[in-house]
Amino acid sequence: MESDSPKKKPRVGDDPPNVQADPPNGQADPLNDPKTTPQNEPSKKSKRKKDPEVMAVRKKIQMCCKSNDLATALEVYRDALAKNIKIEAQSFYSLLNLCDGLERNRIHIGTPKQYGPLKNNGNSTTTNTAEVNDIEADNSKADNPEDTSTEDKTTTNSTETATKKPVDLETRQKAAFEIKEQMDEQKIPLNETAYSALVKLLSKAKQFEKANAILSEAEGVQQCRVKIRLYSSLLISYCQSGDLLQALEIWARLSQRELVLTEREYAALFDCCATVGDAIVMQKVLTDLSEDVLVPSRETCRAIVNWFESPFSSSSSTTDDDKTTTSQAILDKIVLPPSLQTYQTEPIGPVTTVSAGDATQKWQVSHGCGINTQTGTLEDGCLKGEQLQQVKLSTVAWQTMVEMNEKIVVSGKLDQDTSQFQGGKKGRKRTLGDRDQEDRKRMWQDFQNYLEREKQQRPKSASTTFDVVIDGANVGYFQTNYKGAPKHVEYQQIDTVVQHFLQLNKKILLVMHSRHFSPSLMPKRYRPMVASWERAGILCKSPPGMNDDWFWMHAALLSGPGTLVVTNDEMRDHHFQMLAPRSFLRWKEHHQVHFHFGEDENKPYDKKRPPRRDRAAVFMFPLVYSRRIQRVADGYAIPLPKMGDENRFLDGTHTVEDDAPEKETYLCIRPFPPAK
Repeated sequence: MESDSPKKKPRVGDDPPNVQADPPNGQADPLNDPKTTPQNEPSKKSKRKKDPEVMAVRKKIQMCCKSNDLATALEVYRDALAKNIKIEAQSFYSLLNLCDGLERNRIHIGTPKQYGPLKNNGNSTTTNTAEVNDIEADNSKADNPEDTSTEDKTTTNSTETATKKPVDLETRQKAAFEIKEQMDEQKIPLNETAYSALVKLLSKAKQFEKANAILSEAEGVQQCRVKIRLYSSLLISYCQSGDLLQALEIWARLSQRELVLTEREYAALFDCCATVGDAIVMQKVLTDLSEDVLVPSRETCRAIVNWFESPFSSSSSTTDDDKTTTSQAILDKIVLPPSLQTYQTEPIGPVTTVSAGDATQKWQVSHGCGINTQTGTLEDGCLKGEQLQQVKLSTVAWQTMVEMNEKIVVSGKLDQDTSQFQGGKKGRKRTLGDRDQEDRKRMWQDFQNYLEREKQQRPKSASTTFDVVIDGANVGYFQTNYKGAPKHVEYQQIDTVVQHFLQLNKKILLVMHSRHFSPSLMPKRYRPMVASWERAGILCKSPPGMNDDWFWMHAALLSGPGTLVVTNDEMRDHHFQMLAPRSFLRWKEHHQVHFHFGEDENKPYDKKRPPRRDRAAVFMFPLVYSRRIQRVADGYAIPLPKMGDENRFLDGTHTVEDDAPEKETYLCIRPFPPAK
């Protein structure tokens, strides 16, 4: 967030557009006054010194967490109890997580390299047999990507592994409940992480009744803010046991808490559907996955193929009507959280073939199908010649995003957002007082008034208020990390982008924070350039104490479908705060323009020297189609991971395997033509 204020005080709402406003009566900006920031609060009285024995126990348990050594940690724990040494709450939590096991294999873009059979070199292959069924996913070692426990999860080296004592599941479970009993005696409440560890242990041991009891206890504890991982292990264990109905009950249960499944749970449900043969659930899971996950992992693709290669994907297969009726009744109980209720979508399509007399019609599966990225036409495989479509946002979903963005700006967060952080590595959220909120509302209303005036001035034939919105700071800071770089943005880079779109007769809005125009920061030689932006009526300066991202985001949303945003910012903070991932991913996919600046072939960008200022801007415009799971003709096109896919996922944690292709490829599924 940028927040330095300039020395001069402009009028709010004047033209050229400038929504900058200082706090009233010359008061310091409450959001930027160093005296009010948490890190500068007066230090409290020195804390009472901790007992060295207590500290020693804490350190030993932390070291055991680092090496994932449960046996030694339990010895330290029991020795401390015998010596009446106090054990801190955090040490209890660490012990419970050790009992659960700290191995983490998250689902990510690309499957671990041992899953070799799915590897392709971009060449399409069509199969009628389940080639990927030889791939065995070790779900027992996977865990939910979310993990807020504080212990160091560094992978142990070979020496530590050799000396570490193995602990079987039964011993882990017994130790966990021994620790829980001790915590109950000391009236130390269990947090969400601890409850998740207990549920996972019981789920692994297939002790479903006890796992459900712990889950119910966790749901009733006020300080336990439930997350998807609390339910994940139990749902997946039910799937692995072939108990689809109970897995659906867990899904319905977590949905009542406004939680949604992750890709890991979807993959488990796919596998279970292929085991028990429930086409209704398979269709529901595939529909939801297509909305929540843009590019599924290889493991998820394997699970999808398992269904279409199973006998249950044929309409001639028989299913238990009673079970089907029951599963539909449970699916009806699954509700979407408020932020997703605009996406009560129709089923993506049938997952069984149409009956053709006595013949059994099967599905053909093509791996690694290429695509013409200019037209969206598939170039080979069973869907060769078919064209992918652009999946657009509904009017209701669009308006919901506008309202969410505005509420975040004015109040600082959404009602259902419990996170303490802004996201995107921008630190903790700031607490707003009454005066802060009033100031924000006033400045935001000035901005709204400006946007409305711009809209009224556009010809009636124009479909948007602006054709292009430019994130000025993001453009200006591009490749400015070279040795000796100035603190200010590179104004010439910004002007290069501005002039490019002006020459195309585009209506543009350049949004930058007011700090970039402070006399103490902006060199005098750039004043004529900035003055030309102001004369053209394209510059909007966001005020001190407010994030400039909010302004260009809102301008783009309010302008309407078709407005492009020039930025390399992946907007992870917007994604997490708005809590409308389905809407946001769709918007981002078709409205964000990435950019870079051309270099001499013999002189690429080097951090040791400043780049040339006369470099031409190069833009990467959105695709004309949606790269996501979608119904194509009478089949399905599923995008496969490729190099550079990290930024398609807004949590910033996904990775791409080394063997992922550079080109865009698809998994295509389609019924074989009926036999003549």
